[in-house]
Amino acid sequence: MADHDNPKAGVVRRTIKTLLYAVVAVLGVLAAYLTAAVAGTLWTVSGHGEALSEQPRVVYVLSNGFHSDIALPVENGRLPAGLPVRDKDFPNGLDQARYLIIGWGSQSRI
Repeated sequence: MADHDNPKAGVVRRTIKTLLYAVVAVLGVLAAYLTAAVAGTLWTVSGHGEALSEQPRVVYVLSNGFHSDIALPVENGRLPAGLPVRDKDFPNGLDQARYLIIGWGSQSRI
């Protein structure tokens, strides 16, 4: 009895062919990912840009386990440069502030 006469042989052949295509597809995706990872590691940007400031900036990330906030120190009533915040935006002014805290998420008051 020949293989083409046996219907089970055709099912087995199609199953093996499908599994082979699936393995080749997974390996192709893995190869593309690894190629992108290596290219991203080797691709560099020249360091000839100008730094905005020579002094390091301190930024705190606060969390209560549910929401996160970013806290920027206010030094001598001045915020870090480039922030679109005015002194009149604060009820007590920036002179009294030690940190500008930026948060997101819902807030509930009990």
